[in-house]
Amino acid sequence: MWKTPVILLSIPVVMVAAWQAPDLSPRAYEDAYLACSGERVATYGWTHANRAQAELAAILRWKELSAKQGAAFSQWHNARKRHLSCRAIGKTKQIQCRISGTPCKPKKV
Repeated sequence: MWKTPVILLSIPVVMVAAWQAPDLSPRAYEDAYLACSGERVATYGWTHANRAQAELAAILRWKELSAKQGAAFSQWHNARKRHLSCRAIGKTKQIQCRISGTPCKPKKV
């Protein structure tokens, strides 16, 4: 008999707790902890016979170009709107990757 009123009284408490919960979306995290440059960096990497090496070559080239905006901006894992695509080129089927992203750096807390 007491269970029903207790359950009904706990519903508003749960609703208030959920309403006050912080926004844990990726976008909210990026806005809170990352400062991004205004310039998107896009480039190609060197061709390789192996896809993993082609991806790494593209990332290293992106890091090199992003570092011109400041060393802290050269971390690929901090970039927003990252995109990496690869394709086979020519008869030798060498792989080349195109990479782009907006460089970001951690905000000082």
